[in-house]
Amino acid sequence: METSLALETFRYNNEEKWFEIVVKCTHIPSVNSQYQHYGSMTWKADSLVQFENELQDQLVLADPKKHCPWITRDEVYDVHFNFLMNRNFWKRDVSNCVKSTEDILFRSLNVDDSRVLRHFDAKSFFYSDFERVLIRVCKSNFNYNYFNE
Repeated sequence: METSLALETFRYNNEEKWFEIVVKCTHIPSVNSQYQHYGSMTWKADSLVQFENELQDQLVLADPKKHCPWITRDEVYDVHFNFLMNRNFWKRDVSNCVKSTEDILFRSLNVDDSRVLRHFDAKSFFYSDFERVLIRVCKSNFNYNYFNE
């Protein structure tokens, strides 16, 4: 583990097929600040590396794959993110925080994130020393084949 942050909350219901996790992080990076460039070289910004480590470590602690046997590569999902931000609230787009969070989450589940059919995303202001991401993943009941029926 590369972070000292403890897991905030992990809950799940295998009958209804959902899990929720609240992860604490130092800073939720925006896509605008995730990579640094110098000439033709590009590398991950320190803030993205730190966020990846913090999120990944807490997902390892919760281990949703172990507790939720319905999580498979063939399943389809709905994802809810609520980003609790403690600074620069009006300068950060919620959509710019989604992709890296989704990538890290689904990499930890060993599921291709193209299996996500719907996203529900929000941001909230939160007075705290740390920022948080409230994550809810559930089996989707969205009929993606509707227009072919």
